[in-house]
This record gives sequence, C-alpha cells and structure tokens, in this order.
Amino acid sequence: MISFDFGNNCYGCSVCVDACPVEAIREQKGNNGFCFPVIDVNKCVNCGLCERVCPYLRAVFQNYTCQELFCAKHKDEKTRLIGSSGSVFYALAKSHIESKKGVVVASGFDSGLQLRHQIVKTIEDVIPLMKSKYIQSSTIGIFRKVKSLLNDMVPILFVGSPCQCQAVINYVSQEQRDLLTLVDFVCHGVPSQDLFDRWKGLYERQHDCHVVRVSFREKDDKYVRYFKIMGVNNKTKEPFSHKGLPQDWSYYNGFLDHTIFRPSCFNCRFKSINRVSDITLGDFWGLELVNSDIKDFNKGYSMVVVNSDKGKQVFDGIKQDVFYEKYPLEVAVDNNHAFAKKDEQPKLNRYFMKWYSRLPMSVLDKLFLTSTPALHWRCLRKILRGL
Repeated sequence: MISFDFGNNCYGCSVCVDACPVEAIREQKGNNGFCFPVIDVNKCVNCGLCERVCPYLRAVFQNYTCQELFCAKHKDEKTRLIGSSGSVFYALAKSHIESKKGVVVASGFDSGLQLRHQIVKTIEDVIPLMKSKYIQSSTIGIFRKVKSLLNDMVPILFVGSPCQCQAVINYVSQEQRDLLTLVDFVCHGVPSQDLFDRWKGLYERQHDCHVVRVSFREKDDKYVRYFKIMGVNNKTKEPFSHKGLPQDWSYYNGFLDHTIFRPSCFNCRFKSINRVSDITLGDFWGLELVNSDIKDFNKGYSMVVVNSDKGKQVFDGIKQDVFYEKYPLEVAVDNNHAFAKKDEQPKLNRYFMKWYSRLPMSVLDKLFLTSTPALHWRCLRKILRGL
C-alpha cells in the first residue's frame, strides 16, 4: 500500500487511482485546494501496483548526455501566433496525426473551464489544446485510456508535465512504450483547479459577468505574456474581453511569485537537466542575449530539447514546418531556470496554503496575491504569520 508524506511530496498525477485493480484509492481535495490520494484499507489487497506506478517513488531518466537544444518557431505566422511560444507543439501534433495515424493526448479546458487531459484525433481538435495553462490538469482515467489505445496499437503523442510523463511510463509496459512519444514542458509549478475556480468566481461577482474563456498567454505587437479573460456581461448580455500584463492580475501574480504552487513542486525531482521525456518544450527565454539579430521575440520562440533517439526522429519529422537553430544546452540552463533546478518554497506559499480554506477568496486575493497590497492588508498578513 502506497504511503509517504502526500502533503509535501505527492505530485497529484492520479496514476495510483487508475492503477488500483480493486478501486481502493480515490482522490480527495485537501485544505489547500489540491487533490491527494485516499486509500480504503478495507479494500486494499497490497498488490503494490500503486507503488510501482508512482512518479515520486519511481523515476527513470533519459541519458541526458545526448541532449540537443534548438530554438524553433512555426513557419506559418498565424499558427505561431496561436501558441504561447513558437507553436512547435502544433507541428509535433500535426506530424503525429498525419504520418503515424496516431492520437494526441494533452490538456485542454472543457465547457466548464475545468482543465483535463483529452484525447484528440484530428488536427482541428489540436488547436484548443495549444497555449500554456497555469492550472494542474486532471488526469484521472487518462492512463487507462492510454493503455487501451496502446493495446490496440494506436501511436500516442502524450504531452504533460514531467511528473505526468513519468506516471505514463510507469503505467504502461515496455513493449507499449515503443508506440508512445512523450513530450514534457518546462514546469515552474502548478496551481490547483480549486483555486482557479474560486478566483474566477470572485472575478465574476466583482464584474457581474460569466467567464467563458481564459488565455493565460496572449500575444500582441508588444508582449508575449498577456493574461486575457473573455465573458458575457450578466446585465447587458454583451460579450467582453479584458486583458493586461501579469502584474495586473492577482492570479497570474501569485503564479509568478510561486505563492500558489502545489507544495510538492518545491520538492520536485524533475526540475533537472535530466528528463524522462523524448522532447522537452518551453519558452526560449534569453534568446535576445545570444542572438542580437532577433527582432520578433514578442511573437514567441520555442525552446526544444531533444532528449532521446526517438525524440530526434520526431523532431527531424517536423523540420520542414519550422525554422530552427541549434544552440549549446547551457543556454537553456542559464536562461530558463525551471528547466534545470527547483525553487525554494517561499514563506508566502506556506502562509497562503495555511489560510486557504479558512478565509474567503476576496481576502486571500488582497492578502497574498495582489502585487502591491495596501498597508492594512500588509499589516494583517504580518499578524496572520504569527498565528
């Protein structure tokens, strides 16, 4: 039976829920808004499957000595602007669907703005899965579906956080792994769906509206990092959109300050040059420092790290669709810190998690997420630290 400090070390990937043959494990939301496994000891048969699939207990990394770093952007400008960086994910997905007749498994919002891993079979269905989403996606049930598809010999391109990719590796057999291409991304940390729901509800109450879509990374002529909300006004029934820079949005500000991350993100063993995937994607931060000729950085460039022989073959298969240039791996290490190392847990994260379930969202927002809280909120925050 799986047992360790779930509160500080569980990644929340839910693979143990899918793996349990007697359904003795379920997810339960904790006081900090994140979901953790709960085990029914009366049902558990001590088969050990949950321990064997857990990415915290079992991590297998690629031989990173063969890694190659590329800077890339999609050749089609419209496609490039849809993605958060250079839209390499779209090129990978399109190639996989067309050349391998496979499916893509990645995170996307459902109609209720719940972020879940989804299975798509067409290129058109890939588009809603593009862009960065700063929420932990739900993967309950996806591992079983992935294994079923692999049993039917369907090639799969799986895109997820490094811990989610490790969970897939642990769940499928070595023979099935040959049909599976894994793409992870540079993960800073994950906020909970529960927090996003609470924050969205606060926004809707303050603006008397209904939010229908959120873009965490919107581009325009100046910036590659706008936060944008789209919705409908409850009184006029008119659609609206509202966008701004990260510091203008408390949720985004909490993300950048690491205030709202899952506690295990600060103990993450996957924030390392060692990767479990075939390809790692991210933003190519610092590109202007190593290439002074870059003039359109605001349109986004992808950092592509090829981690395995399979990853090399997959990237070779999309080179006709992207502009790319090779760089020393140290460029990624120096300019995208979450690629190579984990962060220290800030005190504000601890206090936020401590008071998360005790205070209304309006108070949490002013106390912990606003970039420049008023003096009385700063004083109250100091008082709460002592309690």
